[in-house]
Amino acid sequence: MKKIDLIQTTILIIAIMLGYQAINMLINWLPTLFFSLSEGNYNFIFTLLLVIVLGICCMLLIKKSRAIAITILKNEPESSQDDFAQLQLDRDHLIFALLIGMGLYYLIWSIPNVALDLFKLYRYKVAPGSFRSALPDSDRIIVELLRITLGAFLVYAAPILTKIISKRAPLIKRENK
Repeated sequence: MKKIDLIQTTILIIAIMLGYQAINMLINWLPTLFFSLSEGNYNFIFTLLLVIVLGICCMLLIKKSRAIAITILKNEPESSQDDFAQLQLDRDHLIFALLIGMGLYYLIWSIPNVALDLFKLYRYKVAPGSFRSALPDSDRIIVELLRITLGAFLVYAAPILTKIISKRAPLIKRENK
């Protein structure tokens, strides 16, 4: 397995997780749809938009996984396609893939939530008194912005963090008996 294949597989796993989240949100949302419509609560639109955004992200990650993996590994020397050299799945490669996966998951999960909260905040500030929605939780917006920052940091600092982790936690060599 080449390093680019490992990163592409990680991206596909993240896409599957996002697709699962979207389906799970949709299933949980359907029973509340009828109660929301009868009460005049229009938060179901935001949930539907979030499900749609997660679904689109899932499809885009699946379709563009190879291009994203190439972009992430742009500074890595890529062996030729005819070379069938196998990548030894050592600890460094797995840590690298884990950091990339966690960063992408944080980014893709938090960006729609921040957009939704910012829209709710905008609607609260602009809408007239009787149509004004409840003030969104500002702590949640801050947490989601921190998750976006953490996700971007994990994606871009994954090579450096992998080297630091490898130096700080060396493997204990066992003798074969």
